[in-house]
Parts: sequence; C-alpha cells; structure tokens
Amino acid sequence: VGLANLDRVAIYPFADGLLDAMPPARGKGRIFKVFDFLSALRPSGVTNLRDSLAAFVHRTRRRGVAIVISDFYDPAGYEEGLNLLRYHRFEPAVIQLIDPHEANPTLRGDLELSDMETGELRQVTLTAALCAEYARAHAAYCQALEAFCSGRGIGYLRAETNVPFE
Repeated sequence: VGLANLDRVAIYPFADGLLDAMPPARGKGRIFKVFDFLSALRPSGVTNLRDSLAAFVHRTRRRGVAIVISDFYDPAGYEEGLNLLRYHRFEPAVIQLIDPHEANPTLRGDLELSDMETGELRQVTLTAALCAEYARAHAAYCQALEAFCSGRGIGYLRAETNVPFE
C-alpha cells in the first residue's frame, strides 16, 4: 500500500537486534524488490523487541508509520518496545502473526519440543486438558496485546499464517 501511494518504504528485520535493512524504496515497481528481500530472510535468534525497536528509533531520522510484524513472543514483553516508538513520535501499528498449529496444538502424548528461537529442548506430555489450557492462555496473551494496542492508539491486526497473503 505504501509503495502504491508513493510513500518511502523500508524494511528492518530484527531478532535480538536489527539486521541488515532494505533501504527505502518508492513506487509500485519496487514491490519485486520487497518480495526478493523478504524471500531471502531466514528466521534466527531470540526476539528482543525492546533492543530492536530502540535501535530502529535511533537509526531512523524520518518519523512516520512504523508497522511491526511479529508473533510478539518476546520473553521480556512487547510493551516497552512499542512504547519507544510512540515516545519517539512514530505512528506504530502492529500485525501479530499467529500459526494456528501453535495457537491450538493437536499433538498428544510424550513429546520432545524444540524452541525455534533458542533451540532449547523440553520433554512434555501433552494431554487434551493441557492443550486446552494452553489454547486459553494463548488467546488471553493475544487479547492482552490487542488491549495494550487499542488503549494506546496503536493499530492492531491479527493474521494467521495459514491464510494466503492475497
């Protein structure tokens, strides 16, 4: 949308800090540059929203809309990072990516789970009751993020990964 409106669009991937950015681009024809940049990204590292967004606000001189796309699974929380954007006069918006398999797990039994960010392994026994409790806790987490955003005038959208982009 930004490219079509001839706005300057830059992409700043992050994990525990900012990664190499896609420089600002303008115009509809640059959408393929965006697709190529996003296709080359590989998930890695532990999420640290606060440090990543602090680096972003100090690196970016021009203020404007800052759309944060993440699952927001940061052990340290998302509040401080999103507030940094507001305090530095950005207009933040949030798109929370949710994998339905993570939100409502269907696996049962004795399993070894691996944390995709830390690589930590954990032995668990998943029962229907435990999965239902997890699904309730996950829904509460998502609702808390949405309430945090709406209470501060931050746009919020939840997007499931199984829904095609189009």
